[in-house]
Amino acid sequence: MEVPTVFATKTQIEDLKESVLWQDIINELNNWKYATEQEMISIPENAAGDNLSTASTLMHIGGLSGIIKAADYLLTIPDLLLDKLEMQKEEQDESRKED
Repeated sequence: MEVPTVFATKTQIEDLKESVLWQDIINELNNWKYATEQEMISIPENAAGDNLSTASTLMHIGGLSGIIKAADYLLTIPDLLLDKLEMQKEEQDESRKED
């Protein structure tokens, strides 16, 4: 499987990880996660007396879980880019050996 091309350099990605901008992004994503987790906690309280296994409740919980997973994924993007960059380098090295 071909690894998607990463155009940034290792230094640029590492600089991003250390930047104030990335810290702001981390804070925002953590706020999303916290608010979503709080909403998940409130579902049983808000649905008191209702059946929590209704389709709409389960879809709501699934949507909230998806938001949390997406935020977790976004938090790992710099490290994923570094991993892909390393795989790119290895592929290039292997390609050169074959030539």
